[in-house]
Amino acid sequence: MTPDGSFNATGEDIAFASCGESCAGRLYRPATDATVPLIVMAHGFSGVKKQGLAEIAERFRAAGCAVLVFDFRHFGASDGAPRGQLFPLDMVEDFRCAIGWACHQPLVVPEGQPCVLPGAEAFAFFEADKDGAPTWRNAITVESLEKVREFDSVSLVPMLAPTALLVVAAERDSLVPLDAVRSAAARADDAAGRGGPPVARVSFPARPAVVFAQPSIGDIASWQPFVPSWPPSR
Repeated sequence: MTPDGSFNATGEDIAFASCGESCAGRLYRPATDATVPLIVMAHGFSGVKKQGLAEIAERFRAAGCAVLVFDFRHFGASDGAPRGQLFPLDMVEDFRCAIGWACHQPLVVPEGQPCVLPGAEAFAFFEADKDGAPTWRNAITVESLEKVREFDSVSLVPMLAPTALLVVAAERDSLVPLDAVRSAAARADDAAGRGGPPVARVSFPARPAVVFAQPSIGDIASWQPFVPSWPPSR
């Protein structure tokens, strides 16, 4: 802020991808090398970032926060045709991608080793097998976490009927408890009882990470209950 109370046009232009197109943004950084909170802002409806957001961003920046302002696709300096197309769910995707971009900036998160694996056992297994699977990376996008939270496969289990279903579970799975798998299988069985084939259930006394290690996976594949006769008895 200048002595007369007006705002300087500080900040740097950035761009991030959203659904294959480019969103234009501007990043405001506070004068510090420490990690700081970052606020993501965009206008409602058809507004663009040059309509008053710079002044608000400057106030937050002066208070020690980083700020990212951006234009939705089809508006302002962002890509997207036809111009002026206002789809609310597309705007939600733009916000998610803006947050994902922001979360990868060093001023928000210090550099370090990412970890997306559920537990030390799974981490140890996949890290030990990196040479055998060179295309594997211990990372997913931030946006992926949003999509995972939205995904509700269990509620759709009854829709599988009348398709045959084999449910395989690890009895000592710390991420997906066996009771949860049994409950989902029961819902499928209820639907199958209304005209579909029965559901075959198999559980093995192991943890998932152990299962995928050799020779365990070969032992399980040849384990008789893993290959039940069809149709299974109720």
